[in-house]
Amino acid sequence: MKEKKIDLKNFRKEIEKLRDCRLITITALNYNGNYKLLYHFDKNGIKTFEVLVQKKKPVIESIIDIFPSVEFYEREIHDLFGIEFSGNPRLHKKMFLPDDWKEKPPFQKSD
Repeated sequence: MKEKKIDLKNFRKEIEKLRDCRLITITALNYNGNYKLLYHFDKNGIKTFEVLVQKKKPVIESIIDIFPSVEFYEREIHDLFGIEFSGNPRLHKKMFLPDDWKEKPPFQKSD
């Protein structure tokens, strides 16, 4: 498995290079006071791209226009961690939590 760290400001440019790959999943982790997102792709082997998102302003651009199947991964991560994926039009339609959920996301840890 190959893993590459991507800076948030270069995220979109790096992901666009992967149009001919298959997105497998996204993994979200609480990591050193921030969030770590791992984007897993397949093309001639698994490739993982790691990007850090600040917990104070957890926003990253959605890649739904490149990989439409990412909608469900982004919605799941938003439900459970509270990370915003700007550009995902259905992001606030809950997948796992009740529609009237008012508490913080269940996997959002306090530092």
